[in-house]
Amino acid sequence: MCDLSANVVTDCQKHFKFLPVSYLIDIRTTKFVEKFTSSENLICFRFAKQATENTQKIFLKYGNNIKSSKQLTDIIEYTFFYV
Repeated sequence: MCDLSANVVTDCQKHFKFLPVSYLIDIRTTKFVEKFTSSENLICFRFAKQATENTQKIFLKYGNNIKSSKQLTDIIEYTFFYV
């Protein structure tokens, strides 16, 4: 019988350097929004404010001083893999 407890899954993720999907979604979303909001496309410009507000909500889930997807990635990786 296979043991699929949460601890085993987490240990495997840490060992093989795989972040949980929820973290990957947050990181990829913030990277996308950074590119989206820097675009000169008129449609992107119209939705930039809403996209930035959503990104700020993601940043706040992980800390008050996060300002970029790079910082978010560093915080998530450090917290998940080393703490």
